[in-house]
Amino acid sequence: MNNTSALVSCLAAVLLTAACAADDLGFYKKGLNQGQGGATAGMDGGDASAYRMADLAPSHKPDAKSDEAGIWLQVENVERRVKTAGNRMRLAPLNAYIEKVTCRVTGTYCKDIRVYAMRAPGFNAAMYPNGMMHIRSGLLLRVENEAQLAAVIAHEAGHYLRQHSLKKMRDVREKTNSLLFFQIALAGAGVPVVGDIAMLATLAVLSAFSRNMEREADGYGLLLLNRAGYDPGEAWKVWQYLVKEKNADKDAETPSFFMATHPQSKERLDILRDLAAKMRTPGAADKGRERLAKVVLPIRAGLIRDELHLRNFGPFEFLMDELVERGDNLAELYFFKGEMHRLRNKKDDGPKSLEFYAKARKAMGTPPPEIHRSIGLVHQKLGHAKDARAAFKAYLAGNPNAGDRAMIKYFIGKLGP
Repeated sequence: MNNTSALVSCLAAVLLTAACAADDLGFYKKGLNQGQGGATAGMDGGDASAYRMADLAPSHKPDAKSDEAGIWLQVENVERRVKTAGNRMRLAPLNAYIEKVTCRVTGTYCKDIRVYAMRAPGFNAAMYPNGMMHIRSGLLLRVENEAQLAAVIAHEAGHYLRQHSLKKMRDVREKTNSLLFFQIALAGAGVPVVGDIAMLATLAVLSAFSRNMEREADGYGLLLLNRAGYDPGEAWKVWQYLVKEKNADKDAETPSFFMATHPQSKERLDILRDLAAKMRTPGAADKGRERLAKVVLPIRAGLIRDELHLRNFGPFEFLMDELVERGDNLAELYFFKGEMHRLRNKKDDGPKSLEFYAKARKAMGTPPPEIHRSIGLVHQKLGHAKDARAAFKAYLAGNPNAGDRAMIKYFIGKLGP
């Protein structure tokens, strides 16, 4: 395998800081012990802090002859495709809002980081070495306020500031080349099993290194969050939510990609909370719940539908319950809880869906226009012809230009007079 093919084969794993390893809590404790001087010590790049801000100058560009320039070239090709991707969210208010939050937390690095919101369910974000960042639309549903969104962006910016992707690529390439030589030698000697053990050992080293990158990004993320005036205590709540959502998925055999690549123990959450308390300055208390809601609520129904289409009902129900606790447009949320029961279609789900549809019609806010169609479909399945017919007629009356009008009229005809 030549260097070019090795680079291409490793690129996807390299660009995202991914892998699993045992928790190295000492890495966090080092930051706590060395950061006793508070937020200033952590921000000025001094040797007293484990988290220094001076390792990557703003407007950084790699030397044209460096291996870093080669990685940037590969990523820039990806970014050109991202710009025209069908699932890129092109909503001007949303993109302007995300850019504003990004610039607030990254400061002088604002022009170096470009965030692309991608229409995709689930929680994930990724940082690339040339400054391209992706965030999934599912993330927008799960963060409770602007400070939590800023915490994720700041965490990913920490990867950029520390050039983690470049370091990871060099490390992978070095270990992969060494491992390849070692395996060829062992294969010639007739001991392939030892070669497999060497592979596992090498991957374990890479995994541990990757987890420590995540911890370092946590530290930088908190510093950026605090410096921007956000409450750094909101950061650990994001990861706490993700652990709870994961536990709600009773059918999951493996953790999600995001959860698999980030430390997630209770000890880690406790350390993040303690670290935030040590770094917090008196002016760092902004949460911005209303600002986030103003941008997300108008598009939330579509994002919830994306989640529902996964048919992963345990985490979906947990997400809906969390959103209900926040209390925004309860009519919409009760509708989707009804949809979950209708689509899951287990014992007693039909009556339960009707209960939530009824709550949606009485709750504060506005349910989606298809609520009467869903009510009709449930009654039709339960054999309630009169109620189904009434619901379908109400749907058509409220949606005269519905694309499924012909189908609904057919249903009405089949239900009789």
